[in-house]
Amino acid sequence: MAETEVDDQRAVIRVVLAATRAQASPLFNAIAARLCTRGDYDSRPLSNEELGLLERAGSSDRVRMLLIIERPAVERVLDYVVQANTLQMENPALVREHKAQVPLSFLIIAAAVSSSNCASSRMTRPVRSSIFCC
Repeated sequence: MAETEVDDQRAVIRVVLAATRAQASPLFNAIAARLCTRGDYDSRPLSNEELGLLERAGSSDRVRMLLIIERPAVERVLDYVVQANTLQMENPALVREHKAQVPLSFLIIAAAVSSSNCASSRMTRPVRSSIFCC
């Protein structure tokens, strides 16, 4: 449960969270079932069929996964990411917020790793070099 308040004059959104029971859903339950790999990328590109399978696996009626694989498009996205990161790092309030969230992020990752099958992945060909996903 959450309540939100918007203060347009100060450009602030306040979110108040209340304790509640977790609501299991297929997406929630999938977190613990994820597989991952710590293997090195073998440098062979994925086939169009494999890319299609990956895109469909990451999509649903509520989410569409979009793979960006052409070098010029990847470079454009990278430029946007660098610009966004630069703007964020120039915002002291946002930097403080991110630093405050780091311990929580590590707890979430630790919980996911402890409940997943990271050590014995069935994935044999990671998509990118040194990919680690849990």
